[in-house]
Amino acid sequence: MMKISQVLKPGRGAFVELDHNFAGGIDINVNNRVVTRGQAEVNDDIWAVSLTSFVKLASVDTG
Repeated sequence: MMKISQVLKPGRGAFVELDHNFAGGIDINVNNRVVTRGQAEVNDDIWAVSLTSFVKLASVDTG
């Protein structure tokens, strides 16, 4: 799992080693909860995530 700050930090030419094949899709987590699912895509060396579904949350814990 990568934090947003880790995703934004690398500069040009940097790479991120993936720990598994993303052909089956990826989960997007917020506060260790899956909130959406998507597909990783590459287009002209630009990485993106297309959101394919949202997870219905049973309740929101406001602390």
